[in-house]
Amino acid sequence: MANLTLVSEAPDSTGRRAIDLMRQARAAGDQHVTAYLQTLELACRQAEEIVAGGEAYPAGVRDLAEKLAEHTAYKAQAIYRIMHAPTTSQPGEKLTLLGPFGPAITRSAAEDGYLADFPAE
Repeated sequence: MANLTLVSEAPDSTGRRAIDLMRQARAAGDQHVTAYLQTLELACRQAEEIVAGGEAYPAGVRDLAEKLAEHTAYKAQAIYRIMHAPTTSQPGEKLTLLGPFGPAITRSAAEDGYLADFPAE
């Protein structure tokens, strides 16, 4: 009588494991960028509050906060557009990710919870 041994499925190939690890790394990267955008949104909101506080804050602080809020909003919008840019294109299709300031983010992007309070250009 022959001895039969139950063998589990073959382990994943090195290539499959590499693909899975890359997916996990990208997911972790996406989570990190999302947290970063939320931090930028908070910083922008706080800077706008300082600007709105008027004489309660020194003039130099208000001026810097105003510039920071504007600069941060533009940079955060650029990061958001990069993260949500199409990853594939049709033959002959021209893709534009962003310009130095680019158009304001779309309403649907703002509704995702990112940058909802940022001023549109």
